[in-house]
This record gives sequence, structure tokens and C-alpha cells, in this order.
Amino acid sequence: MHTLAVFACVVGVCAALTNKEIAQFVNGVKITSTTSSHKISATGMPEHTPGNVNPNDAKAQNYNFNIPKKPTYGSKGGCLPMGIIGVTIQGVGIFNPLTAEACDAVLVEKMDKCNGHPDMRGAYHHHGVPTCLVNGTADQFIGFALDGFPIYGAMASDLKREVTADDLDECHGREVNGKYRYHVTKEWPYFLGCFKGAANRQQGFMGSQAWCTNTKATHMCSCKDRKVFKKSPGRTDACPERPQRPNGNGGPNAGTNNNGATRRPHRPGGGSRPMRPFRPGPGTLVGF
Repeated sequence: MHTLAVFACVVGVCAALTNKEIAQFVNGVKITSTTSSHKISATGMPEHTPGNVNPNDAKAQNYNFNIPKKPTYGSKGGCLPMGIIGVTIQGVGIFNPLTAEACDAVLVEKMDKCNGHPDMRGAYHHHGVPTCLVNGTADQFIGFALDGFPIYGAMASDLKREVTADDLDECHGREVNGKYRYHVTKEWPYFLGCFKGAANRQQGFMGSQAWCTNTKATHMCSCKDRKVFKKSPGRTDACPERPQRPNGNGGPNAGTNNNGATRRPHRPGGGSRPMRPFRPGPGTLVGF
């Protein structure tokens, strides 16, 4: 059962990335700070050579993000759109955990040795734990969500163990020393269950933002008072096998699932493509 974080932030406003966190960005990520925001640019390419695990080839992107220095939040989180929802310290995109068919991408999509893959635009990204980045160090800062809040690894010094879903709120985060942070874990929804803060429209961030207070929504959401994707949808009949790359084996860095079986590849136009969000039903969206 999820527990709610108790916030010590003043009037719904929290400090976002610290100077210590900003100093940890690598791989050519550039950060320019203003009085109200951090402007972050990156190529989206990881430090390792992406594996040939689906028909798409990883290509450099022209990411430019503008995240608030003092993100705001409400009592209800914002549902996640398809496509990019955050960025690692290497400048690699973090996508929500669903495929276009509303299946668990971590279970059914094919990943390389670092647990990532490219979409049809060539944008390399992670749906689950970036295994070549997360090293098990306590309080490891690994990136940020588009609402401005930081993302940390699972190992927490205050708990002296890895966090679990039971330690986190409906958005997969918690407060530590008066500051909110998300945690990436091996458990659904891996990175985020929803946005705790307000996320601005960003490059690769498509459509409007739905909020957990909506009766119905057209985006991934695992909010406390909702029934849509509070737990992994797993595998369904809507997730057919997809064709391999021409060499038939997914390349030298082909990935496997937790049972050792080869995952199906990520076809062009698949679950990570932000232009085709999964729509479980009609609903009213709250724009930016």
C-alpha cells in the first residue's frame, strides 16, 4: 500500500535541483540557470554504444528543456503522457512505463545491456532502471523529471536500504529532509507514477496534461484515488510479437527479460512514440 509523503515545503513550492546535483551532469549536458529556471540541453545519446535491439537506430537528438528552479505541486499529481517524462544525468530520455498497447514496456519491450532502446525517431531512452548508470550507491542522483523534481536511485541512506513502492507515494516519490524526490526502482512504475509537480510543455512532451482529479484521463496515471495503472498491466493480447532486425537476433547487445527470455523488439511507432498516446477512454484534459 502506498503511503503519502508529508511535505514541509512552503505554500506548495519546493526547491528543485541543487548545485551539487547540477554538478553531476555528464556526457556534454549543458545547463544554464536563470533566476527562475534551469535551461538544459543534451544530445540524448548515452555514454555506451546502444545495442541493436529493435528496427530503430539510436541518433543524436536536440533536447532543450526548461525546468523550474522552484517546482510547485498540488494535492493531486499530474498523469504522465506518452514519450519523455524526464532526463538522466547523461542527457538520456526517461519515458513512462507503458507501450502504445498499454502493456508494461519493461516486461515486453526488448532492451540493450543498459536497459534502454531507441524509438522510431532514434531517441534512445529508458522505461526502467538504467542499469549502466545506477550503481547501488546510497542517495545517488540520476536525473530529473520534467516538473523539476530530482530522481534518485533506490538505495537510501536514511532508511539504510533500498526503497520499495511501500515507502513511496502515488507518484513514486517521497520527501527527504524537506525536499521532494522521485526514486527509480525495480518495481512498477519504475520511475514515476505521475507528476507531483506541474510539467511545462517540453520538446518530446506531447499533448495536454491530465490530472489525477479527472474522472477519466487519456494518459498513464497511477494516482492514489484512481484505478488506471495503479499496478503493472503486465502482458496482454494487445502486445503481439514484432519483427526482429534483419539479422534476426537483435544484434550483439540484445536484451532479455528477468526470466532470461528474449524480449520482443520495439517496432517503429511502438509504445515509446509520444505521437500515439494510449487512450483508455475519453476524458477532460487540463492544459498547460
